[in-house]
Amino acid sequence: MNTRLVLLLPLVAGIVACSSGDSGGGDGNPNPNPIDGGNGQAPVNLDFTSDPLNDLKNPVEDVEWKYEIKTNTDLDQYLTYTLVNGPSGMAVSESGVVTWTAGDEHGDLVNVTISVVYNDGTNTASAQQTFRLPVTHVNDKPEIVSEVPRTAVAGNLFRYQLEVNDPDSSELTYELMVGPDGLIVTDSGELQWDIPSDRNDIPNDPATFGSLKSRHTYWINVRVSDDGEPVETDSQIWVIEVVEGNVAPVIASTPLRKRSSVVA
Repeated sequence: MNTRLVLLLPLVAGIVACSSGDSGGGDGNPNPNPIDGGNGQAPVNLDFTSDPLNDLKNPVEDVEWKYEIKTNTDLDQYLTYTLVNGPSGMAVSESGVVTWTAGDEHGDLVNVTISVVYNDGTNTASAQQTFRLPVTHVNDKPEIVSEVPRTAVAGNLFRYQLEVNDPDSSELTYELMVGPDGLIVTDSGELQWDIPSDRNDIPNDPATFGSLKSRHTYWINVRVSDDGEPVETDSQIWVIEVVEGNVAPVIASTPLRKRSSVVA
């Protein structure tokens, strides 16, 4: 064998060994002196590549909204996400997914700030994303929550105030759909009825459901509507019975007359 070739072989082998061992990440850590742009490289300047205002539809009230955060690094295992500022109920997961369900208590715009930190033990970087998120609200249905009275007393003024739960605090309108003669509902939602002393004087009209099970039992149907778009309504339908009141006693007997005596 050529003497020069024998001397060069160990030198070539050493050069090859050095080249294969210096890969910039052979120990499993990202390159400590990288340029931005993925491919297993640590970011010098961390930045968001996702935009919730352009990538997603606006949150709708009562519907869960999700936003998956994306950055300019593919080394997601070294990222930590924090919700710095946001509306009540909003949260961000360890994997960078923001979830939130808007409610009536939230305004038409909410402020959100999200922080992301990169830390692989050698390289660190951080970024923040701040945006104003528009919220689409929906019209919620009003609900009558008061307990209906089942009886009314003849000869008395009957009064029943409707209690309505309306999450949107809308302007409410009340309508009496069905009821005995003389019953009204005011603009504030109070039912009033000046009941005759003699309950037999109350008209009984079968065309408006009339009498249900007795001559003195009546249907009532009252409806409340809000001023939202579209209009939402709720109704309360029940049966009321008119009972006798405290009637003054009447002497029905004929008084006896004493006959005068005639003295002869």
